[in-house]
Amino acid sequence: MSHDPNDHLRAALAASLGEAARGARGLPSTMEPAVRAWARARRLRGDPVERVIVDMKALLREHAASDELVFLPKLVGWTVAGYFAGASSEDAAEG
Repeated sequence: MSHDPNDHLRAALAASLGEAARGARGLPSTMEPAVRAWARARRLRGDPVERVIVDMKALLREHAASDELVFLPKLVGWTVAGYFAGASSEDAAEG
């Protein structure tokens, strides 16, 4: 059975979302870099941005449903920013 190297990033995001929802303190400061790293890893794996956003929303519903509308704008923004961070410089290096 193969193990996806991004599984640990997804698990960390899920745990952080659950903690944020239970603590009612909002998203922790560690969440933004974690979301961005996860999204970038997904891009490097070849996943389209649309799939990554859908997966982020699923994580959110699964682990912080009661706070979904509060957390959603930041999480989607960080996901998109992380996904595209460095994309043009990496594309130029490949070309």
